[in-house]
Amino acid sequence: MNPRLILLSVALLFLSVAAAHDGDPARAWLEKSWLAAGGHAWDDVTTQRSKLDLQLPGLNGEGGTSTDIVAGRFVDKMTLGPVKFAEGYDGKTHWRRDTSGQVQVLQGEKEREALVNNRYQRMLAYWYPQRWPATLGDLGRTTDGERHLHKISITPEGGRRFELWIDEQSHLIDRIIENDGSRDSISFFSDYRSEQGRKIAHSIRVRSGEAKYDQHIRLRKVIFNQTFGANAFTQPPAPKADFVFAGGKAATTVPFRLLNNHTYVHVKINGQGPYDFILDTGGANVLDESTAKKLHLATQGKLEARGVGEQSQDLSLARVDRVQIGDVLVRDQTFFVIDFAQLSQAEGVHVAGLVGYEIFKRFSVRLDYASSRLTLNDPSAFQYRGNGVPVPFEFDGHTPVVKGSIDGLHGKLTLDTGSRNFVSLHAPFVTANGLLQKHPHAIQAITGWGVGGPTRGRVLRGTTLTIGDSLTIDRPVMTLSLQKSGAMTDQYLIANLGAGTLRHFNLLLDYAHKRVFFERHAGSDQVDNYDRAGVWLNDVGDVFEVMGVVKNGPADRAGLKVGDRISQVDGKVANKLFLPELRKRWSDGEIGKRITLSYQRGNASHQTSLVLADLIETSIAGQ
Repeated sequence: MNPRLILLSVALLFLSVAAAHDGDPARAWLEKSWLAAGGHAWDDVTTQRSKLDLQLPGLNGEGGTSTDIVAGRFVDKMTLGPVKFAEGYDGKTHWRRDTSGQVQVLQGEKEREALVNNRYQRMLAYWYPQRWPATLGDLGRTTDGERHLHKISITPEGGRRFELWIDEQSHLIDRIIENDGSRDSISFFSDYRSEQGRKIAHSIRVRSGEAKYDQHIRLRKVIFNQTFGANAFTQPPAPKADFVFAGGKAATTVPFRLLNNHTYVHVKINGQGPYDFILDTGGANVLDESTAKKLHLATQGKLEARGVGEQSQDLSLARVDRVQIGDVLVRDQTFFVIDFAQLSQAEGVHVAGLVGYEIFKRFSVRLDYASSRLTLNDPSAFQYRGNGVPVPFEFDGHTPVVKGSIDGLHGKLTLDTGSRNFVSLHAPFVTANGLLQKHPHAIQAITGWGVGGPTRGRVLRGTTLTIGDSLTIDRPVMTLSLQKSGAMTDQYLIANLGAGTLRHFNLLLDYAHKRVFFERHAGSDQVDNYDRAGVWLNDVGDVFEVMGVVKNGPADRAGLKVGDRISQVDGKVANKLFLPELRKRWSDGEIGKRITLSYQRGNASHQTSLVLADLIETSIAGQ
């Protein structure tokens, strides 16, 4: 679900234009649309306030928008099922209040460009170009069934390109298409009605993925030129603390397990558990469907969830009274509910849920990878006194983003404890720099698994990773993403640093001050290994199912194929083996070590053996 997408689309209900086109076909079509929408009736509109009805699959709600059209200030508020959400701009600060009540100042590059587009549209600047300069392009005609539509591209100064399509018969705006860096969102406009001589679309349908997840907005009421109070757009204050430490403590420390490079912590929900949750710096509160059922939680909605994989999954919402980690209790939280069955099979561990941004936002969080301990500190009583290197970050959504470089290529890197990988280079960055062509011998493999299914890429060993200005890791394992959609196609970022890399340090994450401290430990200089068996296995009960095989790798040479079901490894039955430990043995195992396997293919039983080999040493960057 993307509540902000709904409310940004609302701004597009209010459109007008007044400019000579001087032979420019794009401007000519904008003028036609302005005339069709009411022409000069829009000239004196300075403010707009609206009330809306919202409908998503399985969820109903309501919202409102207030916009200062002259200055581009705004505030949007919505209630949808069990959640409330707000976003605004007061002339200086772009802020958001999320579903857990936390207030975030939005300052990342992606958010800055989104804000420019949002203000440009609310200020009606494509109809009144003196309000905000932009580059226009005429994209010609297209068809939708029997209708003809004219396409215009608009790139506001400081913003990002979007497309505006005009119905050639009615001359009214039919849709707006904008890419957020990884996927398109499309707002369809219909049911135009006259409001004080101004034609306004009373219905918007927003699509940001599959059609079955479309969001519907109905305009219930609109008021023009109403005066707003002095604090109408002001950032709301931080909410009162919704957590408490037992016994008046100011911190709690708990052990964690690092499995598949994922950080697993014990979490109690509504006093039940503990359950195994993945700690994810950029993730939201998420519950597995089976966990939600055990807890008898009521869920609402059937929304779209997207992650690192290329597929969508159903998502619903639930409220949780109490979340407990160690001696700290957090109250009244919203959780997204998703089916983690495939993720649990890929992990070889039942993933009961995720905790992420909502935890990191509330506490100063220490991840001590050297001792496998997590500490949550009350930020009001905490002061960092270690010797770590401070690195400032900005947010991409809820994920920390730092500056850095990979083999001399500079850009922005996400810090993602929810990723099992080492360094995952985003697909647009890979393409822009011709990295697949530069490294033709990099192996192709399934490199991870998350919401939306598996991720695939080419894996090699780089030369140097730099985090911030000075922190370096030599010879990092790198993945060149081959994803066509999902999180790894974001054009604003060059790479994702997963826990495979982050565990080289002990970390203190200070979200309140947007900084992270990196502390070196005894294992910081260790060179990482990568899977030496050349196979991806999922735990499907009594056997390990082969999901991917590296071409010409050990498993391939041993004759294994996708769909084979491994029942024994070195004489031990699969259901007595722990998949994360097996993976670690195969990545860190001695080169040349022979592994004996028993497996089924269809109704036939087979035996084979594979010999561990280093698959990525031949692809060092620069060769």
